[in-house]
Amino acid sequence: MADFEPRLISVRALGGTVLILSVVLVLVCVVGTFQEGSDSVFWPIALVISLVCVILTTASYVLMKILGAVESNTYKQAELLNRLFKHLDRVNQQLSKLNENILLSEDAKAIAFREKDFNALRQAIDEEIEKQNWESAEYLIRQMEQKFGYRTQAQQLRNKIEQIKQEQFAQAIAEEKEKFEKYLAEYDWTGAANEIALIKQKFPAAENEIRQLEERLEAAKTARKKQLLNLWDQAVKKNEIDRGIEILKELDRYLTPNEVAALEESARGVFRAKLHNLGMQFSLLVTEKIWDKAYEVANEIINEFPNSRMAQEIRERIDALREKARAMKTESQEREDSAQ
Repeated sequence: MADFEPRLISVRALGGTVLILSVVLVLVCVVGTFQEGSDSVFWPIALVISLVCVILTTASYVLMKILGAVESNTYKQAELLNRLFKHLDRVNQQLSKLNENILLSEDAKAIAFREKDFNALRQAIDEEIEKQNWESAEYLIRQMEQKFGYRTQAQQLRNKIEQIKQEQFAQAIAEEKEKFEKYLAEYDWTGAANEIALIKQKFPAAENEIRQLEERLEAAKTARKKQLLNLWDQAVKKNEIDRGIEILKELDRYLTPNEVAALEESARGVFRAKLHNLGMQFSLLVTEKIWDKAYEVANEIINEFPNSRMAQEIRERIDALREKARAMKTESQEREDSAQ
């Protein structure tokens, strides 16, 4: 295609020359035909032939011009496409280089921001640990271990979480134990047992601590029982009747049937002495006509010794005694009002 253009130019030049010669021939034939006195048929025939040659030569020349224009346009388009393809090749090469540079840039960014991302992740883990969001913290620790490959740091953080949990567990158990010891100090065995049940519910894994508290409760109850028995013996020996009765009332919660039988005789003596003292006190108050106090002692005898003979006798006179105590109280109030 590149050497077609020069050949086409030569053909067009030859066609132009033939066309000129044809026109000249036509003119010669015209002159010969119209020459005065000529009667030959040669010139008319030659004129027709020359006209046909002119027409054919003109058509060929015009056709060559059209083909030249088409070929020139095709050549130009081919050159344009060729240059376009070359430009696209250069663009493709540049895009490939740009893509490689972008990939290299992303890798460079990953390397450059690796430490920054790690620090941000570590800060997020510390925040979750501070909030005690253990599941979220464990998820972030797995990300640190799998994405960044920091297995040692991940294990250290897990150890930190486990230590915090153990410290919190120990603190919570210590608080519950403090309540438990308070119940023991007050000899509130029911409250202590309820506290153990609460610890079982809140900390089911604390089997050792629960077992120790149960043993501690039993030991405390046994120690208190021994202490009360010693105090009872001292009260009996010192004839401390009221104190002995108070001790016996508390001691009754700890005694087995056999132990009750063993203490029965000494207990009878204490209660007889107590009843005797109350009886003497009641008689003295009645003799002195201090009816309100006598009424109080009478109720004490009935409540503490309901099956005694003295309680039965007092019940027979309790109504009269109540009226006298009421009258005495009314009279005393009237005297106070008159004095004011």
